[in-house]
Amino acid sequence: MPGLDSILQSDDAKKLLNNGEKLQQLLSAPETQQVFSMLEQTAGKPLEQASLDSAELMSAMKKLIADPKGAELIRQMRSKLK
Repeated sequence: MPGLDSILQSDDAKKLLNNGEKLQQLLSAPETQQVFSMLEQTAGKPLEQASLDSAELMSAMKKLIADPKGAELIRQMRSKLK
């Protein structure tokens, strides 16, 4: 799995970060809120704290992706970006 920095530097991430309306829609989507909640549960702390350690955040993301519910939520989020 690519590192967090490489994900944020991808063309898709740059497009999303430059489209405030689409970014806001994604951030407020129920699926996104569920993903954030699952990441916090996996990390055992609020995302603001977990995000300070990219290795810890990537570990939580890997666990989320391996979880069938997490993978489905991510699929739903991606479909909203199209």
